[in-house]
Amino acid sequence: MKVKKNNFNFQRKIIKFPLSLTLLCLIISSFEANFLSKDQDLPTVSSVDLTRYIGNWYETAKLPQPFEQGCFCVTATYSLNNDGTVKVWNQCRLNAPNGEANGINGTARAIDSTNAKLKVKFFGPEGDYWIIALDSDYQWAMVGAPSRESLFILSRTPDLDATVTADLIA
Repeated sequence: MKVKKNNFNFQRKIIKFPLSLTLLCLIISSFEANFLSKDQDLPTVSSVDLTRYIGNWYETAKLPQPFEQGCFCVTATYSLNNDGTVKVWNQCRLNAPNGEANGINGTARAIDSTNAKLKVKFFGPEGDYWIIALDSDYQWAMVGAPSRESLFILSRTPDLDATVTADLIA
């Protein structure tokens, strides 16, 4: 998909495993119309209970990220630190679903009272981690950055229903 914005072109695609052609078309059209509009503020959920958010999450869809090239079966595990920050453990399988495990530790901190906007640091500068959609039972979440350079759909289970994914993208 080519997107023109402010006199430069770039390509974006959303990866979903497995993903039907119909769902892909829906995601691309919805994403292009709604998510890539940088002229709008990125809305977040009204509040996040970090004690309910901690635990294991599976990455079920995303915008491709350079730091995840060659990664399969990506998971994130969050736990609370004594100082109120969140310990982050991201892990993936390299080059194949049964490949060698690879992981990285980081720390996240809330930057507002809603806990919906966080800064995450693995190494180097901090990155934005904004929770833009969250299931009332904390079974799935959609996380992005105000720059619209990243988007992740996370689930408590390895497979998230395709209808839920399509609704989130829309």
